[in-house]
Amino acid sequence: LVLAFNTASLSIQSPTTDRGGGRKKTSSAEPVDQGLGFTRSRSSVRAKTELSGPGEYGLDALAFVMARIVQSALCVVGGNTRQRPSLFYVPSLRASPLWSLTDLPEAQQRGLRALQAQSEAMLVEYDALQARQVPSDYSTKDTTRQEGEHKLHEGSWDWFSFMKKGERQVDFAAHCPVTSAALEAVPGIMTDSPFGFAFFSTLHSHSNIAAHTAPCNLRVRCHLPLRLPTHDSPGESGGPPGSPEDFGGPDGSPGESGRLSGGQAACGMELAGREVHWRQNELLLFDDSYEHSVWNWTSSPRVMLLLDLWHPGLSAPERGEIEAMFKKAHAARATA
Repeated sequence: LVLAFNTASLSIQSPTTDRGGGRKKTSSAEPVDQGLGFTRSRSSVRAKTELSGPGEYGLDALAFVMARIVQSALCVVGGNTRQRPSLFYVPSLRASPLWSLTDLPEAQQRGLRALQAQSEAMLVEYDALQARQVPSDYSTKDTTRQEGEHKLHEGSWDWFSFMKKGERQVDFAAHCPVTSAALEAVPGIMTDSPFGFAFFSTLHSHSNIAAHTAPCNLRVRCHLPLRLPTHDSPGESGGPPGSPEDFGGPDGSPGESGRLSGGQAACGMELAGREVHWRQNELLLFDDSYEHSVWNWTSSPRVMLLLDLWHPGLSAPERGEIEAMFKKAHAARATA
């Protein structure tokens, strides 16, 4: 049992919600700086939005919602089967390592199924990027990434981003109009948050990303595999300890092939202590605030579209308040 202090939680208070504090004042909980521009003295850590009229949420009068980062303590137990965001969390949101489409609102299900139906067209756009040798927009030399994040990587991992830290990338729509339109049509994609991403993700041959957790529990992460390694040889660099055998099937299923001699899939992911498997052109939804790791010990790249959705347990006003909080923090940092 490990007690880890000076962590943080995201408190959202309003007349209609109760997120670890409800209507009670929490004057003893001080805002903390988690590298996001929040300080104990800045009022920009708090964000307030006016909601008027009955509307979707039945508010008959002017109401205020407030989101803020507060200092708290987190008790971390051994093992890797529990949710463990590294920066902060919102209390009382549903927590489950794996999600299904039916766990999401119907409009979001329709948007994601339409996205999935464009898998082949999106792969054509990805291949065109490769043919034009468009460079990755992710680099281990990027000093704006979280401290220590690059220590997780071995090998090569490339991105081409539609959304990066909640901001749309202007070149993406020009290069990938089909993918861009399909992403824009998904309700609840995570914008205006430093934790929102959507990009083509290429994990190259003989590469891995060590076990880690997301910084928060605000999102549901989606993987849409567009090209999975097929049966091939391991190449000269081999894989992790143990001799690789032959590698994954064309549909991404593990089967008897596609496994290392120790039983691990040659290309796969471990989530909350269990190995999970991708299937080509099929969405995999999960909560990345659970510990997870990814590897590709084959001689072929693994290509997927990755995107983040706002956690469906957050209402639209709550999401708006969190977005406003981050915008104010970003503005404060820019003028500091």
